[in-house]
Amino acid sequence: MNRRIQFYIRNGFKQSKVWSRVFTDEYMIIYYNAKPHLGEDDLVMELKQLYQEIFGQEVCHNRVHVRLT
Repeated sequence: MNRRIQFYIRNGFKQSKVWSRVFTDEYMIIYYNAKPHLGEDDLVMELKQLYQEIFGQEVCHNRVHVRLT
């Protein structure tokens, strides 16, 4: 896992302070910031919208959690 994360960081991705839990799995979010004016709060909002499009509102409300640490 650490090798995979370091690969992305070496190639311009950033490690965020955003974590998400989808059902029972937890993810540390890394991202490529093509829009430097966007902050991590924006990342949280975009990630929540993406999960809602994928899983729907009810599942997201009960089984998906996104947080900024």
